[in-house]
Amino acid sequence: MRRPLAVIAILAAMGGGVLAQEKPAEQAAKKQAPAARPAGGLAANIRIELAITDEQRGREPLAKTVSMVVAEGRLGRIRTARGNTVLNVDANPSILRENRMLVTLTLEYRPEIRSGDIQGDTAPVSESITAILDDGKPLVISQSADPSTDRTVKVEVKATILR
Repeated sequence: MRRPLAVIAILAAMGGGVLAQEKPAEQAAKKQAPAARPAGGLAANIRIELAITDEQRGREPLAKTVSMVVAEGRLGRIRTARGNTVLNVDANPSILRENRMLVTLTLEYRPEIRSGDIQGDTAPVSESITAILDDGKPLVISQSADPSTDRTVKVEVKATILR
């Protein structure tokens, strides 16, 4: 009876040694695996709202709004086009702490051609900006001036953490 118990004890000890050797390798593999979301992030949805104002002296301003809800640490994309008119927005928000976010935005905007416009009056706007935003507070992230006309395009963004 002692002999089978001794064999079981030896096998258990050998198996434990093999398991002990595998654990560091498993731990290293887990450390190399990408995180599901950025470190310090909080799992939440974030509403991104863009207000685009296109102004030119002597004309009514054009106002465009874009809104999307994006999971924290993920990418949101909106694509709209009709003829030569384009409005595309990409957003990637990450929560830094309870009330602040790092938001990367890419915007492509080509407005409609209005009567009396010439091609240069509606030059496209293409931007890629990363900004730190306070929860629920709008921030003007860009204001561009057309180099050949008096046209300006202002982009304001607001990010709100949805709880």
